[in-house]
Amino acid sequence: CLIEKKGRTSLLILVLLASLNRETSGGIPLLLLVNSYFFAASPDERRKNVVTAIWALIIYLSTQSAMRLYFIPQDLLAPYGISIGTEMLKYNFTRYVTFKNLALTLGPFPILAYLGFRYLHSALRVFGVVVTPVWLIIHAYCSILAESRLMLVPFLCFFLPASLVWWHRTSPDYRLSVSQLEKEVARG
Repeated sequence: CLIEKKGRTSLLILVLLASLNRETSGGIPLLLLVNSYFFAASPDERRKNVVTAIWALIIYLSTQSAMRLYFIPQDLLAPYGISIGTEMLKYNFTRYVTFKNLALTLGPFPILAYLGFRYLHSALRVFGVVVTPVWLIIHAYCSILAESRLMLVPFLCFFLPASLVWWHRTSPDYRLSVSQLEKEVARG
């Protein structure tokens, strides 16, 4: 949304501040690149967005590198002694509790979100196509999915808003208001 409002400087500041807090903020420049590729209004806007994304990536990498140099190296703590990688994938996908907790946390919202995908704003589509699958893959590989709180980011940022858009667009009230508008337009 910052880019759509021509806030490229704001985005660069956001990347700097976010990279001090979370490694996942490295996805911001990637989101900008994907958004530019699919949804840029003009070649000039696409070029500006790519340049901004490159600067954002430089800021992110510089900040992360400086923090790694400043702070002493930390040992990786694997949950329950399970090593990250294929062992974690096996752990996640062979346990009933993982699927139960994900179903209880996400409910029907992932299905509803993808049913309403065509109605979504471009930024929400990019989040759904890029961030959500990457988020799921990384967390399945590196963390315990039964701790379903890890899925709250895609839930709150994509599944819930997209489901609400689908609900609104498919509700009888929406269809009624559209048909009333069509009648008014036909009357001239």
